[in-house]
Amino acid sequence: MSSQDSPLWQSIDALPPAAVGVHRYVLVNQGALPGQGALIARLLTLPHQALLGQDADACADGVTPFLLGIDTGIATHRESLAALADAACYASALSVIDSPMAMRDLARVLTARTEVLLSDDLPMLLRFFDTRILFALLDQLTDDQRDDYLSCATHWWAADRDGEMVPCTRFDSEGGDRFSAPLRLSAAQEVAMITASEPDAVMDVLTSRRVPGFLAIPFPERYPVVVALVQRAREWGLRELPDLQSFALLAMLAGTAFDQLPTWSTLLPEVKAGNLTFNEALHRAAEQEA
Repeated sequence: MSSQDSPLWQSIDALPPAAVGVHRYVLVNQGALPGQGALIARLLTLPHQALLGQDADACADGVTPFLLGIDTGIATHRESLAALADAACYASALSVIDSPMAMRDLARVLTARTEVLLSDDLPMLLRFFDTRILFALLDQLTDDQRDDYLSCATHWWAADRDGEMVPCTRFDSEGGDRFSAPLRLSAAQEVAMITASEPDAVMDVLTSRRVPGFLAIPFPERYPVVVALVQRAREWGLRELPDLQSFALLAMLAGTAFDQLPTWSTLLPEVKAGNLTFNEALHRAAEQEA
C-alpha cells in the first residue's frame, strides 16, 4: 500500500502538533509487523527505547515493543514513518503518545502498565501495545481507572481496525503520571475483556491457516464478518473458544450459511440442547458426508 492510499498515515499526518514542552512518541508493536526488519532498522536511526526493561538492541528483535521519538521525525523521516504507517495500517500496532516525560522514563511507566492482577490475584502481562487490547481495556475501565491509566500522556491516540488514529484521552491532561501498578481488574471486567478478545482469536486462526475465503475479504471488513459468525455460534450454544474458531473455520470453508444445510440444521439444535458437543457434531457431519 502506498502512503498516498494509507488511511493510517493520513491520520497520523493530520494530528495537531505537540504542545511546547511536550515530546511526541510513536509506540510500535513490532510483533504485529512480521517481515519489516529493514523498515524497523531505518526507523531506529530515530531516538528509540525498548519497553519491558529491555535494552536498545531489543528494538530490532522483531518482538519487543518500543518507543520512537519523533519530535522532529515527521519532517526529517517522513518517508520511513509513512512506510511504517502503511505496513501497520490494519495491524493494530501503533500508538502516538504526547508526553512531557523523557523517553526512558516514559518507557518505564508504560512497562508498568503491562502489570495486571486478575480478580483471583493471578498476575498477567497486559499487551496494551496491541491496540485491539488497549481499546477493549479502555472500554471496561471506570472513568477514574481510565484517566489514571493514560495519565502519563497529555494526548494518546491509537490505531483502530480501520486504520485511523483514535484519541484515547478524554480531555487534555498535564501528563503527570498517577498510575500505580498493578492494574486490578474485577471479575466482570475480566470476563468482558475475554469476550471482547474472542473475535480476534478467531481471526488469528483464520489468518494463520490462510483460509482463502477469509483472506479474500478486505481488511476493514474482516472483523465485522467474524463478529457476526461468533454471534451466530453463540446462538447455537457454543461458548468455548476452540468451538467458536471451528465454527468460523467451517463457515469460511463450507459457506457462511452452512448451519442451514440439512446435516447441520439437524446437528446444531442437538448441540444447543446440550445433547452433543460441537466436536461430536463435527465427527457426525463428517461421517454423514463420507
